[in-house]
Amino acid sequence: MLDYRLVGDDGDEMWEKLAEAVKTRRNELGLAQADIARLGGPSASIVSAIENNHQTQLSPRLRRGLDEALQWEAGSVSKVLAGGQATAINPKSPTDPGVLDPARWGGAAPLIAKVEQIHLALNGLTFDVRETNLRDPEVVDWITKYIALMAFSQADVLNAMTIRVGVTDAEAMMALATAYSAAANMFRDAAGATQAAYAELRNQFS
Repeated sequence: MLDYRLVGDDGDEMWEKLAEAVKTRRNELGLAQADIARLGGPSASIVSAIENNHQTQLSPRLRRGLDEALQWEAGSVSKVLAGGQATAINPKSPTDPGVLDPARWGGAAPLIAKVEQIHLALNGLTFDVRETNLRDPEVVDWITKYIALMAFSQADVLNAMTIRVGVTDAEAMMALATAYSAAANMFRDAAGATQAAYAELRNQFS
């Protein structure tokens, strides 16, 4: 059986110190135990065990994930277990893209953060396409295919939001459904046009 105590881990006292540090930091960030897992850290059950001082082993992978989820510098978990202090990164505020802001968004905070991250990634993709050598038709072929799939996904997201939005007035709900359906159809049309470009590309280079 693997022993994930690392050099410097100093018995129950240090695990108790880690328990307090993790719980305090999680509360500072406004995160539930389940949010830690969604942010790439250990499962809620492991976080609970850590905070209740029932955890005495933690693999290097889980330590890295916990550091990241709690916005600590890499190696902070191991540093606490060696008698030191965790170092908060805090380069961002809750209003920056991709940062959880439970005080504002409640349970939807992880979704909001994900949408912001996708938005930033797509903005960056435009720059990358302009700066990358795309003479290879296979590269353009692959990217075009996935751009079409992203448009279909956006259409599905719009339809899903129409169903979930909290509007009780029937007339208002119908107006919203019509508007969102039209937007979703535009994305499907864009996806179809992109697929046509994809097909033409394959036809020209087949």
